[in-house]
Amino acid sequence: MATLRPQNLMRPSRSNIINFATPIVRMQLDPRPKPNNIAQGLQTAAVATDESHPFHPILLRRWDAWSPDRLHWNVRCPISVSKYGVVRQRGERRVRVAFTEELKRCGRDAQGRVVGSQGGAGDQIGQPLRGAVSLMVQELALTAPYATVQRGCRDVLKRIMDSQERGLSERSSGSKRGPSDRDVPTSLRARFGVR
Repeated sequence: MATLRPQNLMRPSRSNIINFATPIVRMQLDPRPKPNNIAQGLQTAAVATDESHPFHPILLRRWDAWSPDRLHWNVRCPISVSKYGVVRQRGERRVRVAFTEELKRCGRDAQGRVVGSQGGAGDQIGQPLRGAVSLMVQELALTAPYATVQRGCRDVLKRIMDSQERGLSERSSGSKRGPSDRDVPTSLRARFGVR
């Protein structure tokens, strides 16, 4: 396996990031991430390029062992939600636990892999989740009932599964990447004669 180095691991291009927001959590999904992706810490690139940093060799070993065949995710809470760190950490913990519970409810472990032998042949449950997901806590997640937080995480997980299902169907049909007909607004389709 080729050794990955910081110079060829730039931040992901913003063109393939999928954004989705609920009142509880805002999600950014990169369906085909690199080792330095949106689920990594913000200082990862700085540590990777500074060879004198004490965590530099540890980070390079972690990047060499990085696997694209699992779901990489993290939860962050911005300072705009609360200026107090303990409040932000509580919001992060609520969303992290709710998201993990939703993964388990769907028959998956915390890394998106299928647990046990649930689902039949050709069922979506048989595919492990892949990609990098960054979940940003919204202010409502701090005060909303826990059931509401779970519902928000359920919506995010459904969106991740839908995007992966679309990606798998596009690859299996052999179509080129690009906007599909349903991505084009109806007003533009009518204007240019596309049905």
